Amino acid sequence: MTTQKGPSSSVLLSRHMMAPPELAQQVLKHRSKTFTILQWNIQCQEYITDATVPYCPLHARDWNYRKALIIQECLRSGSEILCLQEVDQFNSLKDSLFQHGFDGLYFQKPHGRPDGCATFYSTKRFKLVASHPLKIQINKIDGTSAASYYSPNPTRHNGSKPVGTTQ
Repeated sequence: MTTQKGPSSSVLLSRHMMAPPELAQQVLKHRSKTFTILQWNIQCQEYITDATVPYCPLHARDWNYRKALIIQECLRSGSEILCLQEVDQFNSLKDSLFQHGFDGLYFQKPHGRPDGCATFYSTKRFKLVASHPLKIQINKIDGTSAASYYSPNPTRHNGSKPVGTTQ
């Protein structure tokens, strides 16, 4: 079986990100004070199987093919921060994004899971000062999920630990 190295530019449809004109004008006016974030679950390569995506052609499951599309879409977004979930090919993504002015961090999921979360940032706009991984615990409450997050070390200015919950 031969695999394709990556898609041609015609694979992706031309899309335009749109915002109300007044918002777009404000963003352009204050560009040096604003930044954009792309958040995306890129699907762990190990989870792409006949059972999970039977409709997906084999060539489109190949990592090199997918990586080219992922990089292309990340760059096309114009975002300065990229938050990617289900990442299991971090070094490969980091090497490619580094060539476009990004650096990144990775935090693997616990319990032997093959994937984790990666955050990449534009080195033209940002400098890494510190990194504090957050652990997330999911609890079932009356059939709904609630996520609690905490950081192992940081404290607030009054000495209390930062804690938050979302539902």
